[in-house]
Amino acid sequence: MDETRECMYEENRVKEHVQAGFGKLYTSEMSMSLAKPPVSNFLSCFFSNEERNWIGRAVSNEETRYGLWALEPFKAPGPGGLHAGFFQHYW
Repeated sequence: MDETRECMYEENRVKEHVQAGFGKLYTSEMSMSLAKPPVSNFLSCFFSNEERNWIGRAVSNEETRYGLWALEPFKAPGPGGLHAGFFQHYW
């Protein structure tokens, strides 16, 4: 059934309805701020200076690739609707 509680019988209409439903489920209208406070603001009580510097450093391409390949390819899409498998394929 669609939003008006009418049954759908056409394959294309059902397909579009299901895709739209999952699109609504896995996307949001929320926006995020690009301004990030320094990690050290939050971790100063828990970690030494050396540990804070290591945590706050830039992530290398190797670490990013390792993390990406540690994910299951088609478990759950990201905020943009793309699965890890997409990024693994086009790396």
